[in-house]
Amino acid sequence: MFEPPTVDIRTHLDAVYRTEGGRILATLIRLLGDFDLAEDAMHDAFAAALHRWPWMASRRTRARG
Repeated sequence: MFEPPTVDIRTHLDAVYRTEGGRILATLIRLLGDFDLAEDAMHDAFAAALHRWPWMASRRTRARG
């Protein structure tokens, strides 16, 4: 089974976090009305992306092949 390198995934997610994290957090604060809840939601979303991205990438690769 193909397993994409998690280092590349982490690098991409880190870049998204640095460039878009403030905007994402601000949007979540507006939607949820609570800073702590918004911050937790954003961190949970990035953690889920880090966990699921390799699986999603491998499925996409198999679908193309």
